[in-house]
Amino acid sequence: IHETHPVQYAEGMEKMEAGEIEAAYDIMDKLVKENPLFEDALVGLALSARSSQKMEIAISTISRILNLNPENALAYNLSGLMAAEAENMEGAIKLFKLAIKKDPNFLDARRNYAEILLMSGAFQEGVDELVAILNKYPEDIVTLLRMLQLNLEAERSDEALKLAERILKVDPEEPNALGIVENLEK
Repeated sequence: IHETHPVQYAEGMEKMEAGEIEAAYDIMDKLVKENPLFEDALVGLALSARSSQKMEIAISTISRILNLNPENALAYNLSGLMAAEAENMEGAIKLFKLAIKKDPNFLDARRNYAEILLMSGAFQEGVDELVAILNKYPEDIVTLLRMLQLNLEAERSDEALKLAERILKVDPEEPNALGIVENLEK
């Protein structure tokens, strides 16, 4: 078990990354049945269940994860995503905050928190969180792109251009930033 499960887990995660969600789900489900305390496999099962719209299984699996390890930031983040999908913005905000509290360096949870704030009308708080992310991770392309998009929406072309140029210093081939620079410099 200790030799084969990590290999099977890696295979399941590869399937998930390749978009083979049902195959990933089957692998994770088998792993969890064989070893109900394999926390990573439980997370994989919850992720694949959510991706394949098996929400009851995803929710019960998240509950199992948190019973095993109440500090699991991934489980809170996944719960936040599911709350947001169910249009429970207040619940999503609380869950993303918990994920960040459990792991302040969990970049996806911080981005999700910022996004849910923006979606729920707490615009300045959302922007503040994006700025805080960039203060800690100045080369985070995903957050830089989001800030660029927000600046374009606010018709702040000068700021958008600066962000696009900043992105291109990190990734000279980033297509969105290349397009923005090309359009704004006309």
